[in-house]
Amino acid sequence: MSYYWNFGDGTNANQTTPLIYHTYTAANVYNISLIVTEDDGLTANATMTMPVYTTVPTHDVGIAAVVLSSSVVWTGNPVTLNWTTITINVTAINEGQANETFDVSVYYNGSLLGKQTLSNMSPNTTQLLQFSWNAATIPYGYYNITATASTVVDETHTSDNTLSGGIVTVTYVGDISGPNGVPDLKVDIRDLSVVAKAFGTGPGLPGWNPICDIDHNGRVDIRDIALVAKAFGWSPSS
Repeated sequence: MSYYWNFGDGTNANQTTPLIYHTYTAANVYNISLIVTEDDGLTANATMTMPVYTTVPTHDVGIAAVVLSSSVVWTGNPVTLNWTTITINVTAINEGQANETFDVSVYYNGSLLGKQTLSNMSPNTTQLLQFSWNAATIPYGYYNITATASTVVDETHTSDNTLSGGIVTVTYVGDISGPNGVPDLKVDIRDLSVVAKAFGTGPGLPGWNPICDIDHNGRVDIRDIALVAKAFGWSPSS
């Protein structure tokens, strides 16, 4: 059996053992090929691309940003509303000096929401990834949304490999506020007051509060107040 190597730098070698050593004299990306010939004349071949560096490159990937389309998901609603799904935009970054292939995973309170793979990402570049989370069957509560870039070979700076995008509240339609200005997992007089205060407003008008537009029709009207009133008194235990 013979092994014929082409190292992509103008040199080649033909030998009868599979293990070979080769030294490159310049940094570059080389196309390497191998042809294996059996004693009966049958052949097989393989190719690969090999980057060669004169200095050891740094390897450093991370998450630059996590942006949520909404901090509230309403489920179990009494009307057909498209508020059970949010979009999560994740910006991954390669801050190193070598092309990298790595996974970007998104979690809600540590449970995997989705994973995407970035292949051969160039140094000093960013890539925007979009994830969709349908929380229709998720229990009511508060969920921390985080994104994590998997550690690449020889990476030592990993403090930016995980980033939180913030808390998403999964609650019932009509729960739009609470003592701290965010939904508090119950529908009470505070919610009615907030939506009533925004009554008659729309985008760009004084007092406009988009979370009060419960039916998502571009204005706060009597239908939104009716939805809150219908859910009045709700809590996860009710």
